Amino acid sequence: MKEQIMKVLIVDDEKIVRKGIVSILQQAFPDMQTIAEASNGEEAMKTVKTLLPDIVITDVKMPVIDGMELTKMIHTFDAEIKVIVLSSYDDYTYVRQCMKHGAIDYLLKPIDKHEFLSLINLLRVNENASMCIAATDPNELINDAKNYIRKHYSDDISLTKVAEYVHLNPSYFSNLFSQKTGENFSAYLNNVRILHAKQLLLNPNIKIYEVGEKVGFSDPASFNRSFKRTEGISPSKFREQFCLY
Repeated sequence: MKEQIMKVLIVDDEKIVRKGIVSILQQAFPDMQTIAEASNGEEAMKTVKTLLPDIVITDVKMPVIDGMELTKMIHTFDAEIKVIVLSSYDDYTYVRQCMKHGAIDYLLKPIDKHEFLSLINLLRVNENASMCIAATDPNELINDAKNYIRKHYSDDISLTKVAEYVHLNPSYFSNLFSQKTGENFSAYLNNVRILHAKQLLLNPNIKIYEVGEKVGFSDPASFNRSFKRTEGISPSKFREQFCLY
């Protein structure tokens, strides 16, 4: 998927500051779609409604509408817009209020170019990752995860590992998996392991503790507990009842 070309709005009552930030962004990200400017909060809010920027970089102290009120207004208008606050050392009280009202980060003046570009690049990467997830069929992601579990159930796999495999945040993956399958990740993995354990238990040449190891359980006790919780009987009782040899 092609990377998103982001739109940025710079808000500061000092023209030299705005032009400096524009220059830094243009040099670092020549593909950036739009870099707009505003000299105060009122002007900025009008631009926000027409431009719908991805990022707003705003000073804290400005005439008409200050950065704190602007941040609050932007967050109310569209909480997806990322607001970065610029401040001086003596503006910390204002910065805290901006963070409370939805700003994601702040930078001290004069801006450290490396720190600033690192933050902007991080936002770009996160936005592109979110777009990729949104553009992928959730059912396809879950099917990929289930196939991975069915192939690797005997390994030491975890929710985090499988989430990494399908390129999702573990928390988001956990909720999505439960929603699409009707059971949580641990229950699904356990059921796959027990299914394969039942097949192996039909072979009397494989010791019961070896069955547990072959399907991914770390020790016989946890295998016995999981098997009995799932099937209602112990592995040994299952073998007695169903093994024909």
